[in-house]
Amino acid sequence: MLGVRLVPVLLGWAATAAGRSRGLVLPLAAQQAARRVHAATAMVLVAAAVAAAVFALALRTTWDRSQQDQAALRVGTDLALTLPAPAELPDARRVEAAAGQAPGAVVSPVIHRPLALGRYVGPQGARPVLVAVDSRQAGALLRGRLDPGATWAGVGGALASDRAPEGIPLPDDGDGVLLRGRGPAGTSLSARVTAVLQDRNGFRAAVPAGELPLDGESHPLEWSTAPGDGLALVALRLELDGATGTEPGAATAGPATLRATLTIPTTVAGDDAGRDDPPWQLLPLQQQDPVSSAVAELRATSVGTLLRTSVEVDLEYFGYTGADVLATVLAAPPLVPVAVSQDLVEAVGADVGDELAAVVGDTALPLEVVAVVPHVPSAPGQVAVLADADTLSRALIEAGRLDPVVDAWWVSDGSDATVAALGSAGLGTVTTRDGVAAELARGPLRVAVPTAVLVLLTLAGALFLAAVVLVVGADRSRASVAVARLRALGASRRDAARLLLAEHLLLLLPLALVGALLGAVATVLVAPHLVRSDVGAAPVPAPAVAWSWPGELAVVGGLVLGALAVTWVLTTLLARGAPPSHLRDGTP
Repeated sequence: MLGVRLVPVLLGWAATAAGRSRGLVLPLAAQQAARRVHAATAMVLVAAAVAAAVFALALRTTWDRSQQDQAALRVGTDLALTLPAPAELPDARRVEAAAGQAPGAVVSPVIHRPLALGRYVGPQGARPVLVAVDSRQAGALLRGRLDPGATWAGVGGALASDRAPEGIPLPDDGDGVLLRGRGPAGTSLSARVTAVLQDRNGFRAAVPAGELPLDGESHPLEWSTAPGDGLALVALRLELDGATGTEPGAATAGPATLRATLTIPTTVAGDDAGRDDPPWQLLPLQQQDPVSSAVAELRATSVGTLLRTSVEVDLEYFGYTGADVLATVLAAPPLVPVAVSQDLVEAVGADVGDELAAVVGDTALPLEVVAVVPHVPSAPGQVAVLADADTLSRALIEAGRLDPVVDAWWVSDGSDATVAALGSAGLGTVTTRDGVAAELARGPLRVAVPTAVLVLLTLAGALFLAAVVLVVGADRSRASVAVARLRALGASRRDAARLLLAEHLLLLLPLALVGALLGAVATVLVAPHLVRSDVGAAPVPAPAVAWSWPGELAVVGGLVLGALAVTWVLTTLLARGAPPSHLRDGTP
């Protein structure tokens, strides 16, 4: 009602401006529209109908957009394969084969598990969450709304570190890999071997390779499962145990040297013989261990690649604790860069540049906050951190955690072929962003919302046309006399109809404009609060007003065309029913 009060003011300005024109129809129509008695109720109905139509379409667009945003954040990507248990090498090979059905699709292993942030473990049922993906492919892989100006590619670039070395290529199924070790004289030691292997896509898995004696002889590794082909060795764990004084003359105390050499048969060019790059390191894994002076060295020779390790062991201490060492080429950064959700910022007060002490399982990891995002993909409304899977894997391996940690795979392609291929592999649950969005938007509990909006849009159109009839017919007596006077002055019936049509349109078009503006304001203020999630709570992320500009223009334009058609019919009938004889016989 307040908005409609502006229309007479606008008409007065239009009449003043049109009065300077040399034409006849527009100045006269503007003056007549400004001076006519306005039917306030009918005018309010016209503006309200246009506002309702604009609001209904914008609400539907906002509602649909919110379902898409919720689905994108819940899944985190286009297609997610969630495993019932942490992945092994055979799982990675089957995923690679299935994802090959979509050339050009980006595939990334995902680590998704709870963590503790110092003393903060979150409320019951809402623990902080760690999500790690291939951050170098974040732009193509991740989905979810960010702040204006931010991109997932930019966030991923802040998380990515230098790519890890590829390791030592293994022969097919690990055939011919030998371990030779020797302890101090008089000892009887053995090593339980675990190899960390990496495939061509960067997926890593630990494979037990048997318990071998360190008696100075070469022994082939006893793989628990055939590793397959196309793999490289990136870490080797040796859990040392055995007797230190079972033979006469054996050393029973003090430091002693223990050496072990892993021989990997590979074809090496002559120029590469004797190389020692990339560097390997040998790390003790026990908090209180008998190991000191741990050294790892890589050599390429004509018979293969040699990984030599040497440690100083306190034999007296060793008899109680054993020793556990890890040779690895995967150097981890001192701090794992992460992007944190806004909920985490509010919960623990972290900000960009701060350090966080996190615990994944029983492994402590130092984190550095490099970015803040509204929500972490696949963790809507949760206290969560996003990390690079490669960097996180290297940090976990360096800390001695070799058990599988990959929980899922994400694919930047949700095509039917990819879904069918991954589903037929039988590895786990396949979820697509489009599928979740369809379930949210067209589920049995949600169908009432778009239906109600469609009904509102239809009723707004009907109300608008009825209001136009009221506006045009409200001043019928005055318009009839005006037409009769024009005819008496020599104007044709068509000119009189054009003048009357212009007068009505000069009144209806500002009303339509006011209604459209009011509908837009109502959409901004009200529409986001009418959108709810599938459980009735506030959706995550918060709804953002979305406009379908072609649709809005079509709705408003259709209403204006409808008003034009109705007005033309009514004014034509009025012009035909008001001959100049009305002035002679006194007909009003």
